[in-house]
Amino acid sequence: MTTTTTKSAVPRKYDSDSIETLQFPLNVRANASQYIGGVDEQGLFNVWRELGDNAVDEALAGRNTGVLFYFDKDGSYWVQDKGHGIPQGMKTQIINVSGKPVKSQMPTMQAVFGALHTSGKYRDDAYKVSIGSHGIGAKGTNATAEFFEVWTKYENQWYNIAFKKGHLITGVRKCNRPKAPVGTITEGTLIHYKPDSTIFSAKRFPVSMAVEWAQIMAYMNPGFKIILAAHTGKTKSFYSKLGAKDYITERLTVMKCDAEPSVFEHHSSLADVVIAFSSYDGSDLRGFTNGLFNVQGGYHVDAVSKALYRAIEPYKNKKHTFTRREFDDGLLGIVNAKLHKASFSSQDKAKLTDTRMGAEFEETLFADATAFFKGNKALALRLCDKANKIAELRTKFKASKAVVSAINGMRRGGLPSNYAPAGRDVKIKDRELFIVEGESAAGGFRKVRARHQALLPMRGKVLNLLKKGQQALVSKAIIAILVAVGYDAKAEDPIGKFQFGRIVLLADADADGGHINSLLLTLFYKLMPEVFDRGLVYVADMPEFMAQPKGLLVTGNSNSEVQAKLKTLGLKAPVKHFKGWGEVDPPVLKILAVNDSRKLIKIQPISKESGVRFEAIMAKDVEARREALGITEEKHHAE
Repeated sequence: MTTTTTKSAVPRKYDSDSIETLQFPLNVRANASQYIGGVDEQGLFNVWRELGDNAVDEALAGRNTGVLFYFDKDGSYWVQDKGHGIPQGMKTQIINVSGKPVKSQMPTMQAVFGALHTSGKYRDDAYKVSIGSHGIGAKGTNATAEFFEVWTKYENQWYNIAFKKGHLITGVRKCNRPKAPVGTITEGTLIHYKPDSTIFSAKRFPVSMAVEWAQIMAYMNPGFKIILAAHTGKTKSFYSKLGAKDYITERLTVMKCDAEPSVFEHHSSLADVVIAFSSYDGSDLRGFTNGLFNVQGGYHVDAVSKALYRAIEPYKNKKHTFTRREFDDGLLGIVNAKLHKASFSSQDKAKLTDTRMGAEFEETLFADATAFFKGNKALALRLCDKANKIAELRTKFKASKAVVSAINGMRRGGLPSNYAPAGRDVKIKDRELFIVEGESAAGGFRKVRARHQALLPMRGKVLNLLKKGQQALVSKAIIAILVAVGYDAKAEDPIGKFQFGRIVLLADADADGGHINSLLLTLFYKLMPEVFDRGLVYVADMPEFMAQPKGLLVTGNSNSEVQAKLKTLGLKAPVKHFKGWGEVDPPVLKILAVNDSRKLIKIQPISKESGVRFEAIMAKDVEARREALGITEEKHHAE
């Protein structure tokens, strides 16, 4: 027998060449998600929005009256404002090299778009309030763009600069007035860019995201006009005279809510607050900072809720047992913080954590709310009675002896034998619970699930909580879910010991599957609505049609959709129709529901506006339920 000995690889020498210093734009392009919040549809929207936020910042500074966005045919975008223009000149930076200061100069216009952490928003002499504060925004858009070109008029002279994938290709130069995509431009700044397809996984972001942003910004900035225009000729304008009050009136109309005639308002240099007391199911207090929506709320939203609750307490009688949670039900309003260099929990500004909106702001609101209820005593008493009825209903619903007994019984005896737990060493925030329809699908998921993913198969449909009440609550299927997630019916906070960071509903794509999802979502809605506020509930977006040409996976919601994709790819393959997860091979299950390649739809906080009014949903035909739950939007699957 001949033996071959192989030399072990010689470790590469660790020296100065092993250390990389990435400069702009390579530092952004190397890890784009870190700077722009993702490289999917949301990331595309983020880089678009950054340019719009800059236009709004100019408006907040009193130097801009409007902005136009143009969606071009080639996938590029134009952004045109009516602002003051970008200042010209040179920026000097001192770099310390071996203990000696070295001067580096760059044109101001180049620094604005090509040097991270360059901003006029660090000091409040140029911007008293602004959406941007980190000096990253437009640079992130530039670095992740195939091309990025800017024209600006400053002190009666037009200037131009151009970049390619973030690299400067045309330095700052004087130029003639540029040709605008719509109409004639006479002032301000014009930007034309196209997202780099080698960075982004999506080609476009939904226009609905732009529309929502434009609506909010118009309401938050009275007198500021926003125009969205497309190469197709479609144009939409957004403008508000009264601002936040217009916003509340519009939301009440859209959601078909009744409201008390008296509205609580607070207006100061620190914030604008407008709150309606409505028939809305749940609480819809929306937080903004300088007009930017904070998806996760923050200190300002908490301050409003706490102040109103403290102010209402003197009107509670001995029979009233409601808490702030019940009082918040029906509050529909907005709080827009006006802050320079605001502090957020993350770069995407999802949650405001600025201490200026903490205890001191709450005390100011409390004083205003106290005066408000003093002048509206009858309203205060009605709100107390309403909150108490909600508290009584919720207590009856959750504290049934039968429910507590059933939960305790299953805890003692253990979850059903078909339940597969996540690894014990996995942190709770990283755990996922798959709730899947039927044993057939469960078998496939058992083969491909990861250690952080638990699996709970459902046998048949759970009972309708809205129709069956306590009878539904004590069913084995529902009790199994409650025990698995760690629900405590007797605790003041029933989900204080929640065991998962994400719940994924894996019902089939057909009408019956949509019904099952509706029933499960109703369970969470009635017993633990906080899971929606915390963003813990998702529905897996299962396509009904698939084809696998040459190792690729092409999916769609109709045969024709898949055929069209195959034609675009220049490929042929049979198209299969899958009625449920049980018919999908495990490797495909892994792609569509287990791995990062999957598409999950987060169920947003309950809102009439989005159609998620569960009492109405459960009375609709099964085909309408998916639409009512907001899960029939255009879908994009991994291919």
